[in-house]
Amino acid sequence: MARSSEAEPRVRSSVLHSVTAATRDWAVAQGRAPASTHAPASDDLYAWIPLRDYLAFFEGAAQRHDEPNLGLELCRRFQPSALGPLGVLFSTASSIADGFAHLSAFLGAWQEGTDAICEQDKALFSWSYRVRARNLRGLRRQDALFTIGATICWLRLRLGPHWHPSEIHFEDSAPDDVSPLRQFFKAPIYFGQETNRILIDNDDAGTTFRDAASAVFFPFMQRHLSDLMEDRGLPAFLVERVQAAVAARLGTEPVTLATIGKAVGLAERTLQRKLALSGTSLRAIVRDERERRARELCARGQVPVARLAEQLGYAEASSACRGIKAWTGATSAELGRNLMNGVSEV
Repeated sequence: MARSSEAEPRVRSSVLHSVTAATRDWAVAQGRAPASTHAPASDDLYAWIPLRDYLAFFEGAAQRHDEPNLGLELCRRFQPSALGPLGVLFSTASSIADGFAHLSAFLGAWQEGTDAICEQDKALFSWSYRVRARNLRGLRRQDALFTIGATICWLRLRLGPHWHPSEIHFEDSAPDDVSPLRQFFKAPIYFGQETNRILIDNDDAGTTFRDAASAVFFPFMQRHLSDLMEDRGLPAFLVERVQAAVAARLGTEPVTLATIGKAVGLAERTLQRKLALSGTSLRAIVRDERERRARELCARGQVPVARLAEQLGYAEASSACRGIKAWTGATSAELGRNLMNGVSEV
């Protein structure tokens, strides 16, 4: 039976298993009693459990151990294999950017109710991660530290132990002591942001890898994850994959039924038909992504219209201006002034 799109989001049991094991090992190394878990965990690592239980365990463990940065402590012990085929896909991608694009496109096969979006401009590539459900907002801090930190660890495995990102963003406010985060990330850290985000230099994002593992495992994992998402029986997950593929390409390459179909493994007509059955279209998804990105860019301050048009995938600046007026009734300058809010680097 297909699940309602309003159902409580879930996560694969393997994620909770990995976090509880990492918490236990960390506690033992610290000479502390391991924190027990009351979250139901199946021996089947593919089994679904409530996302709330996983998040609640993480926050509860941090409180019991009086360790406000537990997620950052555990990320060093986390292996991509805990995400099953999704971790293998990310680890064996031909480039950093491609790995993030596939991680975003297939995240719904391993964790529900979560946004993961790739973006790129002339200088920087960014990957953002956020648990979407509002009723889980108070349970997201450790997961954010853990996810962003673990991703940095994976990148350092490929780019070198001394590599560091250009910027790190977190949703939550700054902790009383930010020095552990500064020491780990070795980059400017911004708090109180719209989402959790890693920004890296385009040259790093474009770093390519040609090895036997990528050639052998990547296509199999891609097909397996496609099958898992199809098995869900929910058109919403195809829409999420298309949204991620559009976000990764908008402003950098043509966004067409052909390019997006290739990204999600569907023929053009099949993609068009399945999106229609879901009550949407590629045109509508592109429009929504442009609106989301325009609001975010303008919220950062005054944005040159030419740059805005490029980021939104428009050929002409006048088209970007018409789009902004249609969405908000304001010019790009007015929108920037209206959405400005004070956010500082810590």
